[in-house]
Amino acid sequence: VSNPDAQSIISDASAYTLDQKAVIKNFDVSPDQLFNGAVENPLTLSSINALAIASAADQLLLKQLGVGQRMLNDFSSPRSLALIISETVSFYGGLTLAEQNAARALDLSGLFYNFAAVETYDSGVTALQRVQALTGFFNSNPTLQQALQDSHVLSFDALPLDFINAGGSNLSLVDTLTLFNNTPARTRAYLDSAHGGGIYGELNFYDLANPAVAGTPNLRLLADINTLLNGLSAAQFTSLLDLDLSEAVFNLLAIADSSYDPNQASDLLGASPLASLLATIGAYDALSTPQKQVMRELGIIGYGNTAVIGADTAGLDRLLTAYSTLDGTLRATTVSLDEVAADGQTFSVQNAFVVPRSFFFTGKFGHSAVTLQLVQFQSNADLYVGATRFLIIDNSIIDGMGIPDTPGFVVGAGHDLYLHAADLIDLTGSAANTMFSNNIRSITMAAATINLNNINFPAGSVASLNSKFGGTTFDGSKTFGMVNFNNVSYNGASLNSASDLTAGGASGGNIAVGTLANPATLPTFSTPPPL
Repeated sequence: VSNPDAQSIISDASAYTLDQKAVIKNFDVSPDQLFNGAVENPLTLSSINALAIASAADQLLLKQLGVGQRMLNDFSSPRSLALIISETVSFYGGLTLAEQNAARALDLSGLFYNFAAVETYDSGVTALQRVQALTGFFNSNPTLQQALQDSHVLSFDALPLDFINAGGSNLSLVDTLTLFNNTPARTRAYLDSAHGGGIYGELNFYDLANPAVAGTPNLRLLADINTLLNGLSAAQFTSLLDLDLSEAVFNLLAIADSSYDPNQASDLLGASPLASLLATIGAYDALSTPQKQVMRELGIIGYGNTAVIGADTAGLDRLLTAYSTLDGTLRATTVSLDEVAADGQTFSVQNAFVVPRSFFFTGKFGHSAVTLQLVQFQSNADLYVGATRFLIIDNSIIDGMGIPDTPGFVVGAGHDLYLHAADLIDLTGSAANTMFSNNIRSITMAAATINLNNINFPAGSVASLNSKFGGTTFDGSKTFGMVNFNNVSYNGASLNSASDLTAGGASGGNIAVGTLANPATLPTFSTPPPL
């Protein structure tokens, strides 16, 4: 209730008509679909309005065929929403009862969503003929019906036209389903768990059965997937289902710096896939139940996210421990951010509520280090900013936007800042942007390695800096496991050696360094020596 975004959502939702509310309920529309932060999503609302006009019977049909969810999640169709609804109802109505029953059993939403019955699907074949061929195969092969549904081979919208019949270089539908039935049960189970949320949400068995024809050469070979999954114990496989990691299990394509580059094919699980997978599962199994809950809440696991693979275990443990002890409301209202879209952005809330704010980068676009440029985080109370593995911020870069006129982290007077990442916190400020607001009370950081560049700790602040080994450097190096100072000062007084962190040094003893296993207690503020 204290979350202003939630209050805005509740306020907006109360204004919906009964028909709109019925659509939201019937189609399980989530707040994430309805709102981008606290801003109503006009595209989703357009779909809700279009569905609200349809009859109850038509809404039920659209839901059964999966067309309703397509409307709510995909806005790339060239046809109007009203036309999609009317043509889908007409398309379905033109089928025989047996064809209708089969169409509901199969995942043909792409055909109904993208084509009217008379429209050409490909090479002179109409969408109606395509549906009739697929439903005819389903009804003529009762022994393959379960495999046809479980394998999701019809999930893609544009399978080759000769897919049903043997011929050419394509794997026939019978061959594909036969291969599916001969695939180990564990692989089939994992495929089913990954469907709809795995590799870009579009993986189906046809790609694995015939990757060259499907145009997906970067998929791991089916035989290798079987071997990989077979190398896990029953308990480890259960943990893998919790972790998901489907993109790494099925896909060989590494996503470098959050960009999809088909020319950089490599294994997300490294040179020893099974060993890497076992290590990740082992680290997950060693976590406490609250820590595992935090992983799910923050989006560190799920939806094929691979950022956790290779994460520093001590850093991840500290990150999850810190978040597991937060107030439940704060954890629940943590805002998940996209590294790719963060540059030049200010993340804050403008309202009268003095409440803490929490932001988190899940690393959903792979586990490469992404540098965030010219970003700012603001709260009128305490502020929490975290990342699964890397929190790298460079606010020194001068470009068309210029250097921000406020520090990178701004809190309410006398409030606190908390930064956590498993592997690395790397902050770079400038003369015009010293990173921390002057009214900040305390700064807590924890990561395997902490790099501080061109940073000034403001007068009156205290800091607890915790790395894997707890040591420090001051020579500009970036040594793993240490807190590395490079042109860092406290209230303008330079910090050039470990002695400067003591009570008699430049920081006045207001900066403490600890380890991830034994974090330093925040110092009691002592007046720093004069400049």
